Amino acid sequence: MMTPAARYISSEAMATLIDSEIQSMLHEGRATAYTVLSEHHDQLTKLAQLLIEHEQLNRTQFEAVLQQI
Repeated sequence: MMTPAARYISSEAMATLIDSEIQSMLHEGRATAYTVLSEHHDQLTKLAQLLIEHEQLNRTQFEAVLQQI
C-alpha cells in the first residue's frame, strides 16, 4: 500500500504531466488559429469592412465575399 507521501509525489507527477499536456494543446491551438487567421486575412478584412457598412450579411452575400478573394 502506498504511503501518503508516495501518493502525494505520484499526484504531483500526474499534475505536472497533465499541465504539460494542456500547455502543449494550448500552444498547438494558438499556432493553428494564427495560421488560419493569417491565411484568410484578406477575406476577414473585407468581411469586417462589409459588416461595418451593412451590419448584417445574408448567406449569399457572405459566400460572395469569400469567393471574390
